[in-house]
Amino acid sequence: MAMKTILLCCLTCLTLHAAEFRIEAENSSDAKVIQDAACSAGAASTSDRAWQPLLIADTPKADGALSAWIHHRGGPIALKAKQADGKQNDVKWIWTKPEDWTWTRLGRFDQATLGTQLYIIRGDAGSPQLDCVVLRSDASDTPPSIE
Repeated sequence: MAMKTILLCCLTCLTLHAAEFRIEAENSSDAKVIQDAACSAGAASTSDRAWQPLLIADTPKADGALSAWIHHRGGPIALKAKQADGKQNDVKWIWTKPEDWTWTRLGRFDQATLGTQLYIIRGDAGSPQLDCVVLRSDASDTPPSIE
């Protein structure tokens, strides 16, 4: 009986644990890599050219919607999604230009909206820098941690 109770508790914990996908920007595009100890892997991506991608990555597969977070600073950034037909859609623009590294929740999106590939592009102002994107299955307003 005790073993059954332990197994039930373990299964419950696994069920309640939210899925989290962390995509490091410096490993996922042709953008310039900068070293910064305040970033999750000690580095971030940037570009001095408007509308250039700071991150390109395959969209993780998940059951249900995902909350999208970015760790960024310096200028406007957009989340774009490439669909199966090859078209790109703007999903969300962030127009702020935080001076310090900050977490911004882009929203909660279903798999159809996120498409097959994610792009984070810079706008035409400031000096945007992107550390990482975190996609989570939970709907929490609590920002991810820097690991």
